[in-house]
Amino acid sequence: MLKFDRLAPCQMQILEEFQREGWRVRIDDPLAPRLRGNAKERLHNAINALNRGRLVPTIHFRIDARCAGIEWERV
Repeated sequence: MLKFDRLAPCQMQILEEFQREGWRVRIDDPLAPRLRGNAKERLHNAINALNRGRLVPTIHFRIDARCAGIEWERV
């Protein structure tokens, strides 16, 4: 279970993509490209927020080795 102190559209988009993909171990970065900002930094910040928002630390999210996707693992 996750809990966020404020709206978390990037985190919700990531979780919704994992759900759509049947919780595969790895998904491509689902965050829509934006006109401004660094995509890798945005992904990094979203993953950090996902990991901070865990009430029950049973899974851990991380960026894949190519910085092009997201992986999760049980802890």
